[in-house]
Amino acid sequence: MNEGLKKFAHVNKKAFEQYNNFTKQRDQLLKRRDDLEKSGESIEQLVIQRRVDQEGTFLLGSMVLLRLRTRMMMKQTRLRIPSSAPSTTTLGWQ
Repeated sequence: MNEGLKKFAHVNKKAFEQYNNFTKQRDQLLKRRDDLEKSGESIEQLVIQRRVDQEGTFLLGSMVLLRLRTRMMMKQTRLRIPSSAPSTTTLGWQ
């Protein structure tokens, strides 16, 4: 029986080599997946920060425009008030 098994000794060596190769490939792929996930998270954070910056700039610009429009409307409203109208202090406005 030993003689019969010796014929297949090279098969076990090949299987062992394949196992080692597949194990190394798996480890490399798992490491690569982890690296890609970390990179993906960094990209997502960058995109989110970019959106926050853009929206913040947009909101700031909108606030400035709103303030300017409000001032313009107040000036126009003051110009339209006839002299016989009560003053803003009489109405309790400051």
